[in-house]
Amino acid sequence: MSEWNAHRFYFEKDEVHDGLVRLPEEEAHHALKVLRLGAGARVILTDGARGVYEAVVEQADRGAQTLVARLGQRLPDCEAKARVTLFQGVPKAGKMELIVQKCTELGVDAIQPVRMTRCVPEPERNPEKNLTRLNRVAREAAKQCCRGAIPEVRAARPLRALEAALSAFDVLLVPWEDADTHGRRIADVIAPGFVGTAAVVIGPEGGMTAEEVEFLKECGGVTVTLGPRILRTETAGMAALTAVLTCSGDV
Repeated sequence: MSEWNAHRFYFEKDEVHDGLVRLPEEEAHHALKVLRLGAGARVILTDGARGVYEAVVEQADRGAQTLVARLGQRLPDCEAKARVTLFQGVPKAGKMELIVQKCTELGVDAIQPVRMTRCVPEPERNPEKNLTRLNRVAREAAKQCCRGAIPEVRAARPLRALEAALSAFDVLLVPWEDADTHGRRIADVIAPGFVGTAAVVIGPEGGMTAEEVEFLKECGGVTVTLGPRILRTETAGMAALTAVLTCSGDV
């Protein structure tokens, strides 16, 4: 096992000065109070944007919850070459957290919740707090699976407000239960070794309407099938993401 196979922490780029970086309070607390790290400890630091570095702790103050480390050599990251954004129809309460966690583990680049016609309307008491929580889930999942990037979970938006964003991807995939009549699979669209940007649009529990699918086609979308079985909304995104990354050679 490599001596640098160590504990991993995230840092903010603007906290780096002359090669020294001060960890955010939450990360410092975990390092000092939970892991009991001290000066001289070797760690791995990442800026959450594909920058991964070996580092050595230089200052460790448990009372002040302050940890300062010196950045060393940059290390390879494990990020997928294909950058995939999941456009997820807003599911019923509780499912989005699972989607964020598992898609982060698989290698998603970003997650955009989308309000669609068949989304079940639920009152959102504190959307900012909920968004912060989902981004924390992504952060912890990224750390757990040793990712060098933290996927951004964005605020939910109506589908038609995303026309410009959807049209900007190299490939726009629309898994749809009625697409099996065409027999086109993700492997028929994503070429081996694909390294561009891809968007995957997943409908909510009730699926997408024909009008929504037509809108996505106007944005350049390609309808595909995920097989003969109908997948739940929380499963479909994971399956499609895995298929794209398999075709690109990252899985």
